[in-house]
Amino acid sequence: MERLSLNPFPLKRIGATSSLPFLVADEVVSKITGTTLESLKTGGRLFIVDHSYQAKYAKSERYGGACTAYFFLHPKSGDFLPLAIATNT
Repeated sequence: MERLSLNPFPLKRIGATSSLPFLVADEVVSKITGTTLESLKTGGRLFIVDHSYQAKYAKSERYGGACTAYFFLHPKSGDFLPLAIATNT
C-alpha cells in the first residue's frame, strides 16, 4: 500500500469495456467484495497494477515474480483494497 501511495504510476482503472488479463472465480470475488468482478469493472471500481513486463528480465532469489494484481474500491465502505494477485510464474 505504501508503494501505491507514494508511487502510484503503475495503478490503472480498468474500463468497463476493457478485457481482463486474468480471471478470478466469481465465488471468491463475491466473498471478498460482496459483488462480482464484472460489477466492479462496469462500476469503475476495479484497478490493476501490471508488472508482467518484468518477466523478460533475469530471475533472482532476492526479488519476487513479475506480478499482476487487482485492487478494488469496496462498494459499501469505499476502502481501496487488494483483490487478487497473479504471480506470472
